[in-house]
Amino acid sequence: MAHQPSLMPPPAPKTTSLHHAWSSLHADLVRLLGWQVLAGDILDYVRFRVVCAHSRSSTIAPRSHGIVDPRFHPKRWFLLPEGHGLQPADVKKRFFNLCTGVFVRAWLPFLSDSYVLDSANGLLLLQRKSQDTSAIRVLHPFTGDFVELPPLMSLVRANLDMSDGTGRVDFRSVTSISVTVDGFVAVMIKLYNISRVFFATTKDQHWSVSTWNIGWYSETISSQGKLFVLDSPTTHHREQHILQIDPPRLDHHAMSSYLLPPRLIATCPTNKISAMFYMEECVSEILVIGHDANPLFKGRMLVYKVADLIMGKVVPVTSIEGNTLFTTIDHGISIDDDDISVYVRETIAVSYKVIPTAVGDTIVRRRHLKDNSPLYYDLSSGEWSQGPAMGVC
Repeated sequence: MAHQPSLMPPPAPKTTSLHHAWSSLHADLVRLLGWQVLAGDILDYVRFRVVCAHSRSSTIAPRSHGIVDPRFHPKRWFLLPEGHGLQPADVKKRFFNLCTGVFVRAWLPFLSDSYVLDSANGLLLLQRKSQDTSAIRVLHPFTGDFVELPPLMSLVRANLDMSDGTGRVDFRSVTSISVTVDGFVAVMIKLYNISRVFFATTKDQHWSVSTWNIGWYSETISSQGKLFVLDSPTTHHREQHILQIDPPRLDHHAMSSYLLPPRLIATCPTNKISAMFYMEECVSEILVIGHDANPLFKGRMLVYKVADLIMGKVVPVTSIEGNTLFTTIDHGISIDDDDISVYVRETIAVSYKVIPTAVGDTIVRRRHLKDNSPLYYDLSSGEWSQGPAMGVC
């Protein structure tokens, strides 16, 4: 029997039907889906927008919003310190996603004549090489957006009389970056060897310095646009106080910003917490970490959530949500023919799934700076173990 041609049209390719179904979605729904994707990762959002023209027209482009809209900050991306410096020979930098383990290389032409002083929320703080009078830049590594702040180094040098006496600008810094309700970018910087906080916004004509000091032996970290200080015990109080420094506020009459003094948010009671502690950030959780024995790597590690201490709950945690916390990742350079040293101390918390040798609910530390054989502390069992040697970038 002769083959009779089918009267039915051939089935449409699946990609065509999917494309039609996607294009028929209401723009508000596509926009809502886009925000959900962006909450996970900005690069996933970029891929989401290139699916089709309908996705692009229904969602906001990251470019020009990368800095002024905190939703577009690359919060979970970590800048790798390559080549024992703060930038490689070329202008490409590698970034590591702390949740997925993905590596990407971003082309950053600004690095041809600038140093990376610090990073916060995935944004980079840049300073032109050997130019004290040049502006400080805040750069988004994936969108290319940047904003400029006034020159900083001359004010830093003017405050070296409050430093440790070395006469050098030690850019071992803690930086916070936030966005005001008016859309201005605000930056706070606490340098290691200067006891005051420098601050400015993109609306300011110059940087300012706090009228109050932070204790020399206090621990300072940055989280969610704020600075947090673990104050040392003094002759006036034996407890360790946890202080919060909020972002600069704008004085619209004076057309400048000001910084409120630190405010006490929690106390480590001496009857329950007797050891000296330090602070770290694990994802978005601030932790107070200490030891109950000396040497440090023999006894039990004590870890408290600052959120618990604020509520008066003084109970050590035995889990950090399955993450692995790597502490004291140090890298730095000294700038030739200048009196500036740039030194960065990083702490990263990664999902245990992204690194083959990582174990969940573990804190990884080194005995000292040059020791590449880390020690692992298991929070659930309370035991230390020797880890494999780490390579050096």
